[in-house]
Amino acid sequence: MDQKDIYLDFGKYRAEYDPGIASPRFILSDGYLQDFPHWHRYYELHFIIEGNYTIECCDKVIRGSKPRITLYCPYTMHHVFVPQKTSYRRFIVTFNKQLGSMISPALLDLSVLRNVNMLCAVPDAAELHELTKLAQECWLYRRDPTFKAFYSAMMLKRTLSICERGRGELITASFTYIQDALKYMVEHLSEAPTALEMAARFGVCKAKFHKDFKATVGKSYREHLTELRMSLARRLLTGGASIVETALEAGYSGEAAFIKAYRGHWGITPGEYKKGLTH
Repeated sequence: MDQKDIYLDFGKYRAEYDPGIASPRFILSDGYLQDFPHWHRYYELHFIIEGNYTIECCDKVIRGSKPRITLYCPYTMHHVFVPQKTSYRRFIVTFNKQLGSMISPALLDLSVLRNVNMLCAVPDAAELHELTKLAQECWLYRRDPTFKAFYSAMMLKRTLSICERGRGELITASFTYIQDALKYMVEHLSEAPTALEMAARFGVCKAKFHKDFKATVGKSYREHLTELRMSLARRLLTGGASIVETALEAGYSGEAAFIKAYRGHWGITPGEYKKGLTH
């Protein structure tokens, strides 16, 4: 199977979608809670205009209430929380690597994001105003691939310039082969590769793989694999998949093993979760 993206919005799941060159949207919500960390295959650029937020990503916890820009790169687990009954206003632009092929490197060089997990920047009032105008133009021309790519590239370029001025950072770890290992994991969840198998695939001993993985990701291989499998399982169940189908696609040998793992992770059985969706 092709591994699906896990995407959470307003505490509910959405089906996988391909943002294509770029996909802009404006969101205002009464608080915000992601039930668990999630990841995408594409880039996701967040412009937080208003909100008292907590962001967890790359073993970092970022808390604040000032406007902030975050870019989550493909395969990066992240988690956002904003207290209920508080305003959370932001606009989001998602895009894939095709954006780089449409824009001249002289305008935007995406190679600076190679091996980066997350970008975080703090814009001033003038920069936020400029970025908001670019986002509005991107939304206005959302049906035109060329204009959409141009405005998305300008937003990203402007964000990178804020980092260059010392009000932001590109967050990454000593990826080396671990970047490839992370991609392999999410593309082969149904096989549930063991740490020993992963170590052999990337030509290192098991002990070194465990050490490098923990240093890079901030958690053990088993913990990260479990989060990915459980995130996929919940999305599949929400989408209507049966428990047996979900167990197999999440890499479990049988229904009983899956139910036990699901209850241990979420505190309820898959059946109880599916039943709750109908109420």
